[in-house]
Amino acid sequence: ELVDNGQKLLAQNEEALIFEEEVKFKDTGFDDWFGGYVAKAREEGIVSGYKDASGELTGEFKPANPVTYAEALKMALESAGEGQASGEPSNPAVQDHWAAGYFAKAEQLGLDLSKVSNPNAEATREDVAVLVSEVFDLGGDSYDYENAFPDVSASNPNAGHLQAVYEFGIFTGDSGTGTFRLEDPINRAEVSKVMNVAIENAGSVEDMEFDFEVEGGASVEEEEEFVPSEEGETINFRKVSFLDFLKAMIPLFW
Repeated sequence: ELVDNGQKLLAQNEEALIFEEEVKFKDTGFDDWFGGYVAKAREEGIVSGYKDASGELTGEFKPANPVTYAEALKMALESAGEGQASGEPSNPAVQDHWAAGYFAKAEQLGLDLSKVSNPNAEATREDVAVLVSEVFDLGGDSYDYENAFPDVSASNPNAGHLQAVYEFGIFTGDSGTGTFRLEDPINRAEVSKVMNVAIENAGSVEDMEFDFEVEGGASVEEEEEFVPSEEGETINFRKVSFLDFLKAMIPLFW
């Protein structure tokens, strides 16, 4: 009976559960090349979409919009698990901004972006690359530039950071030409992809481990088979959706 009830619950709620995991922006879908990146970014609290004058979410992500300094900073800090800081930032240009807490954190971390004069200005591709290198601590200051991009000179003061994001596969250059386009803007869809790749390749907000003591003991690792182990052994679980959890639990009662 327990199994039957579990299966009924899954059947009744699967559509709603799947919807919960999907991109919930009305202007973004999984058929878009960036849909999966935006979905993951929303799930992890990296993006939340636009709000109207009353502060209510509009349900829009506006993927083609150029990302601003404030938006890029929030996305990077949330992606790296840094979040915001309490207290007021010393930069007067950002003190009354919605992202003031993120700029306060940027000052604590010594990020270049903490010094911007207009947080609502469009960030360039170079700005975002340097930000990612700094926030994810890729060691850009210690990299020798090895001509990762044909339009970037070794004399560029950010050359080490650009080499670092290339080495980590976060920025790889334009298809066919390999160019970086330093001064071009970068849109919200592109930054969503950048943050997802940075999380995967350089350290993730998903890298959270939870320890449980289980009667009978078991060792479970991501992407590996369930293997019995010694009783009482501490195990690590990856974070999963409720849908995946429910699907995994039902067979245990057969």
